[in-house]
Order: sequence, then structure tokens, then C-alpha cells
Amino acid sequence: MKKIFLGILIFLSFSAFFFGNIINIKNGENIQDFIDRAESGDIIYLNNGNYIGNISVNKPLRIIGSSKENVIISADSFEIYNTDDVIIENITLTSDGTAMNIIDAGIFINNIDINTKYNGISVFTYNNNVSINNVKINGTKELSGKTYLIKGYGIKVMNYTDVYIQNSHFSAFSNAIIAFSDNGSDINIIGNEFSDNVNSILLSGNMTSNVFNNSFLLSLNNSILLGGNQQVNILGNIFYDNAYAVFLADQNCGCTNKEFSGSVYGNNNFIYKGKKSNNVLKDLFSN
Repeated sequence: MKKIFLGILIFLSFSAFFFGNIINIKNGENIQDFIDRAESGDIIYLNNGNYIGNISVNKPLRIIGSSKENVIISADSFEIYNTDDVIIENITLTSDGTAMNIIDAGIFINNIDINTKYNGISVFTYNNNVSINNVKINGTKELSGKTYLIKGYGIKVMNYTDVYIQNSHFSAFSNAIIAFSDNGSDINIIGNEFSDNVNSILLSGNMTSNVFNNSFLLSLNNSILLGGNQQVNILGNIFYDNAYAVFLADQNCGCTNKEFSGSVYGNNNFIYKGKKSNNVLKDLFSN
């Protein structure tokens, strides 16, 4: 409950900023033209339609669609950089590469779908609030011979600040969420659904990782893969038919950039089919 409250506070802190003009954009118009002319604090409102073209945002704006089912943006590049107080809501984004890049930007993303042939969202921040809520990110399963090839990531975080990823769904990625940090920041992964990924979550570095109330289905290798000297809190998760629920990287696995040397705490996790862990983790699982 505390984590959800913190997420709401982040959203309210963003929302309180917006007091500018509402700029209406019609089907097929160039979004970037309107962004370039907008003032800080303006609201870019996208009416039902299909929008094609790259997007670059470096000022506080709210970009909101009429509904994610009816606002489709096709872009090779969607970049938010060197700013705070950006909100993106109610759109569907399609991409053949990395769908969205967030670089030194504070952002709240809510209620969007991403369909990508490779990567979803890349986050590289030093001192900005990042909150990602109610996002559905779908990768691509490509048939190669008699097997399917799964690649890319859903969200990659290279962060030096706190990040919240909540109430979202990830499917068909090599790593659905991958996060690295060496400065003791927090990553909070709460209430998400993972299905048909190779590794659902890969966390490595010197940080605090909170993995609460998620569900994991059919992770081909690991639901949660851990490396580095981090403190990890794993509570209230459900694991169904995954190869490993929790895997601690060692010198032999070659699966992260660092061997795990931290600590794992948790309880009230349930596993149905699949292995619990490659290490003995007392009290982590309730069955």
C-alpha cells in the first residue's frame, strides 16, 4: 500500500505542473511540429487517428491520446531527454527498433501499449523521477527452423535514481525488465505480469530491488535473475511453470555482468511447477 501511495504522489507531483494550453492534433498531422511550437506546461491532445514520424521532447509537456485503442503512433525514434515533468498517456506505440528512449528526464508513463520488433523502453537517468504504470509491452516471437527466436528487452534501466514499474504486462522478450545501478538507488517492480520471456527480470549492481506481487508464467530460463551486491526484497509473487523462480548468478553461469554477492529477503511467494532456485533461500517460498 505504501508503494502504491508513493506512485500516486509521483503522479500528482507531475500533474500539478500542467497549467498551459491544450493543443489539439488531428489524424495524420505531424506531432513534432506541435511539440516544437508548444510552451512548457502545455497539453498535446491526440485525437483518434494514426500518426507517423519521430518524436523528440525536451520540455515539460503532457502528451495524451483520446484512447490507446484509437491513437496509434508509428515512430523509429521517440526520445525524451534533459527535462522533467513529462507525462505520456493513452497511446499505442509501434516500433521496429527501441520504441522509447528516456535520457536524463523525469517522466510519468500511464496506460500505453507498445508493440516492438526489438526493444520497448530504455531509461538512462541520473537524478529524475521515473514512473511507468499500466503499460503493456509486447515483443516478437520469430520462427527460426522449428523453434521461436525471442530477443530484445521490455524495459532497460541504467539508473542513478529511483524507478517504479507497476501494474504492467511484458511478453516475448529475452529480458522483460533489465536493470543495472551502482549507486544504491531503488528499483520497484510491483504488480506486473510476465509471460513467455527468456528471463522475466534481470537485476544487477549495488542497489535495492523490491519485487512485490508480480506473476510469472513460462519464463524459459529464469523469472528473477540476480547479480551484483544488491539487497533484494521478494514478496507476494506467484510463479507458474518457469525454469527457475529465482536464480543467483555465480561465476559459472555467465548470465550477468556480476556474480551475486548480496542478500535476498522475502516471504509469501508461491510456486506452481518449475524449480525454486539454484540456491537454498530459506523462507522465500510459502509452498
